Amino acid sequence: MSASRNSTASNGPAAQTADLQAAARIVREWRRKALPLDAADEGLAQLIAESVLREREQCARLIDAIARRSSLTEEARTALRQAALAVRERTTDTGSRPEQRVVVELLRTFFRLNSQRFYCDRCLTREIGVSFHDAHRGMQALARLPGFEYGVYWCVACSDRRHVLRYLPSLE
Repeated sequence: MSASRNSTASNGPAAQTADLQAAARIVREWRRKALPLDAADEGLAQLIAESVLREREQCARLIDAIARRSSLTEEARTALRQAALAVRERTTDTGSRPEQRVVVELLRTFFRLNSQRFYCDRCLTREIGVSFHDAHRGMQALARLPGFEYGVYWCVACSDRRHVLRYLPSLE
């Protein structure tokens, strides 16, 4: 990546917006012509990946700041720390599926923040932002742990009667 491209990324939101707009133009042109990406386009793709990594780190820092609030319970603090860790771990691999253990930690955090509520794998896909397959496998992994109850019941998000999971702190 050239030095000028790298310095543009650090000039703030306006520069990042311009870079993202340029990337959108390149993608539209690439799709229209069905051409392979050239070296300059790949550099821009790298810049976008780096921007995403920075944004994720900023999100993790925000979660950390919220976790430091004194009004939160220790359980909420722990759940938020786990969420920050999961966000940071996803930054190590741009573009591919997150590791299963990261998905399990995201789901565990989600269920601890939404204890007593049943969710199906389809709705967890929307809530957590992972694939259906990852949500389903994560649910299966959590179902084997103490504190989680798996069965057929109505999902609170979609109201369908499906296989659902919930977290019950009293079972832990």
